Amino acid sequence: GLDAALGLLHEHGPSNVGQALRARSLCLTEGLLRLPGIQLTSPTTDDRLAGIVTFRAASASSESIVKRLSEAGIHAARRGRQIRLSPHFYTPFEQLEEALAAISRIV
Repeated sequence: GLDAALGLLHEHGPSNVGQALRARSLCLTEGLLRLPGIQLTSPTTDDRLAGIVTFRAASASSESIVKRLSEAGIHAARRGRQIRLSPHFYTPFEQLEEALAAISRIV
């Protein structure tokens, strides 16, 4: 729970966690921007970048995309017409690349 989360934050240091999370958000953001038919809906400026990345796809509904991502073992959430990806600071970059590859195949 909360104690474990705070312990993890303390163990790695807030600055390190923030940098790692920013790098993962940028990986997803840049990867999504390269995909045709994807509209990024989360902020992309440095002062507003967060650990949550949201997007829409012109070619498929958010419901179908989230379902197909789930079938591929990728955790995503539907938020209205948007799809939310929220990596942890310790999520391996390889998993982010796998998610981007799956999104590319789906849309």
